[in-house]
Amino acid sequence: MNSEQTDSFINEQDDGSFCLALAPCTSRVLAYLLDPSARIIWLVNHWPHRTIQWWQAPVPLTTTDAARLLRVRNLSYDLEMDRDTFLSELPQFEEFGMDLYQLTRSVPDSLRVEHLTEKVRRRVLIQNGAVSHFQLPHAGEVAVFWAISRQILERALGYPEIRSLAIRNLNDPNPNNRAT
Repeated sequence: MNSEQTDSFINEQDDGSFCLALAPCTSRVLAYLLDPSARIIWLVNHWPHRTIQWWQAPVPLTTTDAARLLRVRNLSYDLEMDRDTFLSELPQFEEFGMDLYQLTRSVPDSLRVEHLTEKVRRRVLIQNGAVSHFQLPHAGEVAVFWAISRQILERALGYPEIRSLAIRNLNDPNPNNRAT
């Protein structure tokens, strides 16, 4: 796809970044979206158990404690891993929604994004090496893929798997809301 063809799918944001909306999908699309040059994947607030209920899981009580099997509920955590490890584990995440950032360097220990407004969050994340953000509330819902460069989104739209899911901009005069 050339730039003229991708214009109907890519939205430029006020801060100069770009985003693309995808029709209901799963995290499987990340195999096509992730930038090969950015090596760090940061999953924010990952829930390993999809429902709020008690279940058994090995967890440490402190950073120096060995994990022990305990009943837990509402267990969530941030995960950081390299891109290749994440892609090899991608099938494990397919039934989940996710809030994923891709960065060029490791996330600082003190960086927490939950309490930042979207505008401030993007600025802070870019300063810390973020190149993209994938947000999927639940598997099978509309996803948003944000990137600091248009080229990342254009590369993704080059894959038929992504092009078939791309949602046209609302201001696009074409009534067809999916790529052809």
